[in-house]
Amino acid sequence: MRQTILAAALIGCTIPAMADTIIQQRNADGGIDTISIKGDWARMQSKGETGYQLWNLKTGEMNVVDPDDRTIMVFDLRAKDTKGRKHPIEARITKTGKGPKIAGYGTTKYRLEAGHKNCGTEFISATAAKSKEIRKLVQNFAALSSLDELLPGPMAAMARGMQDPCELAATSLGEQLPNLGMPLKHVDASGRTEMEVTRIDPHAKLDGELFRLPADYKRTTVEEMMGNAMKEMQQMMQQMPPESQQLLQQLFQKPPQ
Repeated sequence: MRQTILAAALIGCTIPAMADTIIQQRNADGGIDTISIKGDWARMQSKGETGYQLWNLKTGEMNVVDPDDRTIMVFDLRAKDTKGRKHPIEARITKTGKGPKIAGYGTTKYRLEAGHKNCGTEFISATAAKSKEIRKLVQNFAALSSLDELLPGPMAAMARGMQDPCELAATSLGEQLPNLGMPLKHVDASGRTEMEVTRIDPHAKLDGELFRLPADYKRTTVEEMMGNAMKEMQQMMQQMPPESQQLLQQLFQKPPQ
């Protein structure tokens, strides 16, 4: 009996309990977004919304789950080779000093610029990114900047052309984050807080069911969705007058600014 108790005690000492992580952030509209991390999975959901995203931090696959339509849109973010990718705008992030403590973590203050345009201030915490779970999340942020490349060429160019330069700069920032840390707050050039992390709990206990993809939902890919959308658009264009068809073609071929 004593040996059994001793063995159990030793096992308890040598195998630490696996903790999960919860990150909550407030957006510009006052809404609360929650990122829950368990192992290689992250779940992102906004308060009051039924839909959510399940992100496999090991493979880079993101699943956008829509319970209302019972569908799962699959984005394979690692399928694109992002090395050497040219961004449509020159983005710079410059260290400007020490920032305040946010959600209990010290931060460094950075200025974000797109070309010669001031895009606001980023408060980034290297300390928060020392957490294994948060570090995996940050290392995957770069993949999000390749989302537009999943679109067909003309549609990707049009999407980039419609984006504000600062939005493009913030997207390309993802590639630099693994060397900087976890972004905890973003303030735009006018002084408005666009995002601020309000809580980080690195000792959470989360139900594994939160990270299980519904087996009975219809799965589709962005390529399939865009292919169907292009077919519908082509059919619609064929019914338009020639001058309208020419205008749309020019719009699709317009290079990003």
